[in-house]
Amino acid sequence: MYSLCVPLVHPSTAVNSTLQLRNLRKSMILAGINAYIIPDTDAHLSEYIAPRDARMTFMTGFKGSAGTAVVTQTKAALWTDSRYWVQAEREMDCNWELNAADVVIQSSMFLPIGLFNMRGNDIPYNPFFYSYTLLTMKEIWDAVAVIQLLMWLEKAVPEGNETELTAADYVNKCRQKQKDSKGPSFETISASGPNAALAHYSPTTKTSRRLTVDEMYLVDSGGQYLDGTTDITRTVHWGQPTPMQKEAYTRVLMGNIEISRTIFPSGTKGVYMEMLGRRALWEVGLNYGHGTGHGVGNYFGVHEWPVGFQSNNIGFTAGMFTSIEPGYYKENDFGIRIEDIALTVPAKTKYGHKYLTFETVSLVPYDHKLIDPALLSPQQVRLILTFLTAHLIF
Repeated sequence: MYSLCVPLVHPSTAVNSTLQLRNLRKSMILAGINAYIIPDTDAHLSEYIAPRDARMTFMTGFKGSAGTAVVTQTKAALWTDSRYWVQAEREMDCNWELNAADVVIQSSMFLPIGLFNMRGNDIPYNPFFYSYTLLTMKEIWDAVAVIQLLMWLEKAVPEGNETELTAADYVNKCRQKQKDSKGPSFETISASGPNAALAHYSPTTKTSRRLTVDEMYLVDSGGQYLDGTTDITRTVHWGQPTPMQKEAYTRVLMGNIEISRTIFPSGTKGVYMEMLGRRALWEVGLNYGHGTGHGVGNYFGVHEWPVGFQSNNIGFTAGMFTSIEPGYYKENDFGIRIEDIALTVPAKTKYGHKYLTFETVSLVPYDHKLIDPALLSPQQVRLILTFLTAHLIF
């Protein structure tokens, strides 16, 4: 029933996992299990584990400290990050497929209910069942398309031949080249100068403006993939921004980060956190007229109710995806929006449990030329630098 793994060339450091997999698959059949997840941690989610809890190493031969293995009747795969790719190739035999860590395995029992409309009876008085959900992180690949656009524009705009329409067409074509792409998730908002002051403007042959180094440019775009939906906004300037533009951009970025880093009890509604995205703007009499964020589907609607930051949205629980997108728009002049997708994850606190925070999964850089450090307090500088160090900046 099970084929033996007999490669022609086998590293001497690799562990033969044929017997382990054969025994596990037999047990899975008896228990009626289709897929078995093997984590790199123990039952307490410890960073350092006892040898008896090293199940991933026992099954795969891989000794790295970060990874997740999944076994079905026909496949066995390991996901780990780039630190361990070479090591995993040396330690695992040909029974295993090695994959880049572009997925998230969620242990929340609420996620299958929302994603797949599934119910069970494992928990008294609640229609839940013990489960794990495998979510692919298309944000990683989608970021490639957006970065390709921004790099191309940085070189092409000074030549004076590109427009809002050609930029929108370029990013759409970049996404089409990504694996499992099914097209844009909405009509691309590609706006420069005064057009960017219209929060949901999309260019036409009549309205499209030529891109120049003298104006700000805002691009809000997203993609549909077989394993995910994306939505991201970046604002850039290829020349010399004005002090007002830098201040507005910096305050919008501060609002984005303030929401991203906040810690809150599970079940808290977004409407109670929404003002964090506006506070830095309010301090100088600025504001924006749209919502601060919305739920995002998984190869579904890019605006997925009921997650978000408005009064009719439900409370946040672990495993939810939301956009975080404060902005500022100066009529007939420019527009700014910084939108990231964030995953709701458990937060570590000194005393409480059941607290959450947001983990930003968008990986596209911010424009450092538009950040004004002089506007920031020492604490804000530390927060901004910490956040930007964890990501990338131009």
